[in-house]
Amino acid sequence: MINKYVALVAISCTALVGCSNTAAQQTNDYRLPLLNQQAERFCSINSRQVRVSDLMLSDGILLQRSNTQIHAARYHRWGGSLEQQLQQSLQRHVTTNDCAGQLRVTVMDFYGDNDGNAVVSGHWEYQYEQQSAIEQSFYYKQELSEDGYDALVEALNSAWLKALTDIKQQLSE
Repeated sequence: MINKYVALVAISCTALVGCSNTAAQQTNDYRLPLLNQQAERFCSINSRQVRVSDLMLSDGILLQRSNTQIHAARYHRWGGSLEQQLQQSLQRHVTTNDCAGQLRVTVMDFYGDNDGNAVVSGHWEYQYEQQSAIEQSFYYKQELSEDGYDALVEALNSAWLKALTDIKQQLSE
């Protein structure tokens, strides 16, 4: 009976030691590469505004697992507010018309999908003085160059840059 008790204690201790040796998952923070580029101009926040859907207020990078499931990564997070990163990149890259008028961009989707793509979508509205507003939607899907969160952030950055470039071109016409 004592041998069974000793064996049970030994197995329990081994199990506890095994659990305590499980490697802690490292948290990685990411920043859009667009923010690493030097800007020639910088429009004020009053003239260039970004809003994101409530889903994107999470710190975790978003992955769409199915048509109905979205997941915020626990260990792969945005290094600072995603909304602020998108805001700063808009202020740096859409500087047409001497930053005149008000441009509002709403980003509805900014995630990786199960097919290995980055998806960026939303809509924008530009109002200059008393003229009619210009409005347009955007949707970009960028294939990842390889697996992993670094590649996902690069692809999201590329899709967002395409959106900004197209907005800038529309405002220049």
